[in-house]
Amino acid sequence: MNKDRDATVVILNRNGEKIIERCLSSIMAQTIKNLEIIVVDNNSTDRSNEIIKAFPSVKLIINKSNLGFTGGNWVGIRNASSEYVAFINNDTALDKDWMKHILSIIISDPIIGVVGGKVLKPDGSVDSIGGCIYYPSGRQFDRRYESGGIEDVVAVPGSAFMVKKSVALKVGFLDIDFFMLYDEVDFFWRLRLAGYRCVYFPKALSWHLHSYTFSREWTYFIGTYFLIRNMMWSNLKNLDNKHLIPYVLFEISFSMKLIAKLLLSGNDKNVNRYAKAYFIAVAKTLLSMKTLYQKRRYVQSIRKVQDTILLKEHARNDDIFSKLFGLISS
Repeated sequence: MNKDRDATVVILNRNGEKIIERCLSSIMAQTIKNLEIIVVDNNSTDRSNEIIKAFPSVKLIINKSNLGFTGGNWVGIRNASSEYVAFINNDTALDKDWMKHILSIIISDPIIGVVGGKVLKPDGSVDSIGGCIYYPSGRQFDRRYESGGIEDVVAVPGSAFMVKKSVALKVGFLDIDFFMLYDEVDFFWRLRLAGYRCVYFPKALSWHLHSYTFSREWTYFIGTYFLIRNMMWSNLKNLDNKHLIPYVLFEISFSMKLIAKLLLSGNDKNVNRYAKAYFIAVAKTLLSMKTLYQKRRYVQSIRKVQDTILLKEHARNDDIFSKLFGLISS
């Protein structure tokens, strides 16, 4: 590790010529100046790299293909020379004290694995204060309330967060097979499972354009497919045996309900395209069971905290099927 740098900043870019300068300028304006700044470009076809090269202190790494959010950020963490590595979306701008606040928290406790802050929309309204997960469905939703102080949470906002490199590599960092979506949630879950804290600090502010790259690169169908598939994979890897059974039963019941909805809805385009994405995700999951079993063995081998404790922080689905299956593991 490079002890001469306070932290490394990794920015993943893909065709962000209209936004990357804003992001880099906010990093250059940080009150902590001793930063290593790496931009990993996922084979952009616009003028992004010309703009990035105008910042001489920035290290630019250009991938030969689009490696997705997971693959691109793996390139970033492998090349980071600091123990503290911040991952910033290219459509995000940081408050000048973001790095100061985040560093002060992450160095304060050896069992803190990741720290994130409050994310605002360009108009100043709240974009994200972190996420939570329903059990047994595994569906993700945004947190709606905060204490106003430092909190341990299920997931911090994925557009701007900092990890300890040694901890991230120990628990596997982002699952490279996810490509995009739900990857940070899965990673934060594994951190907590391995005994590390996931911490939210509201004084660390950033502004996010929200899905700038995604909305220009991918369709609703592709996004829905990746989100559902990766949610399934995360649950199958991370839940212990006792809590895995209710989740599997939930998915079986959800599949049956979706089939019934398809039969009753006729030619509803929204229902049809969601169902198509869902059942392709199910098929891909079934075809990937050997790989998922291997991943699951590793995740369970690093477990330090039992699900009876972890899942207390997860919300409960309130539909009758979830309540029924939740009783199995209570």
